[in-house]
Amino acid sequence: MIVFGGPAVNMVTSSVNDKLPIYFDVKRDNMIVSRLSGKTYSEDGCGIVELVDNPMGSGKLILIAGKHLSGTKAALLTLLNMPMEIAQPNSYDEKTIAHVVEGVDSDGDGEVDDAIILE
Repeated sequence: MIVFGGPAVNMVTSSVNDKLPIYFDVKRDNMIVSRLSGKTYSEDGCGIVELVDNPMGSGKLILIAGKHLSGTKAALLTLLNMPMEIAQPNSYDEKTIAHVVEGVDSDGDGEVDDAIILE
């Protein structure tokens, strides 16, 4: 199953959010929280890309989501532009493919057009 969007805009994400290794803290303005590193990410341009066992049933779930639209865009750009890197396990847990990314405005036009992997 491919899920696109954070818990504020996607009911599937909302229902599996608290079971994810990296999740959105909806009580704290959708801050991204990593159970893998113990870190939190509050920048609007942050997003997550995760490939996990589907908490709703069998198979896998791919989540592409962001704290806000710019974070979702960063997550998608990372998946499209760096597929080999994003397919690797998280540096804090070699068994889990889940990453936090952050959008970058590389050409100065005010729009996210690239991304970096934070974890």
